[in-house]
Amino acid sequence: VYVKKRLASISGFSFEELWKMDPLSRIAPESRDEFLKKKAEIENLRSGAGDIRAWILRKDGERRFVYIRITILPHDDRSYSFIIVTDITDLKEKEAALQESEQRFRMMAENIRDGLVIIENKKIVFSNRRMAEITGYSREEMGQPGFLDTFAGRVPAGHGTGGAPPADAVADLRTILENTRPGEEIPGDVTFWITRKDGTRRCIQGSFSAAGNGGIVSI
Repeated sequence: VYVKKRLASISGFSFEELWKMDPLSRIAPESRDEFLKKKAEIENLRSGAGDIRAWILRKDGERRFVYIRITILPHDDRSYSFIIVTDITDLKEKEAALQESEQRFRMMAENIRDGLVIIENKKIVFSNRRMAEITGYSREEMGQPGFLDTFAGRVPAGHGTGGAPPADAVADLRTILENTRPGEEIPGDVTFWITRKDGTRRCIQGSFSAAGNGGIVSI
């Protein structure tokens, strides 16, 4: 009984066409079952509100992803459905692109031969398979708060089979992390010692860099 101009713009249909058609006919096939299920749940409430996300087909055949909010209000012997439709296709596409980017990053991270970790707020938020092999710890263990202090530290020069690097090349991992800042090349590449889970020491070459986003620094 009422259609706002914006709905005509989203769907590509005129007011006259929208008034005559069954709205369900424009729900894309892959979204129809879920849409009908959610619609029935909302209608069974007789009054109340609910929301649905679904793909729709415009008049020109273009697909759009919409967020639909439905409020049902009974009045005398009638039931009124107030339906607000928001086109969120751009947001959906950005989310899909972000997921694809994350998948590509994980694929790359898992297949490089070097260990890789991402640290935020002194906590490892990501580690690849090779890093687990180097440290002897599982990814779950490396993700625990305080893990970095369990294997980081300095050892005297001359420690370990084959001799350790010069003392000035051995650094404390905690100090390295404190000095790693977005936009700065220092400390860059650093040689330091770690203690594996089995107690053995390993001297590793680490390349450090940082990036900031929304107040969060990722190393």
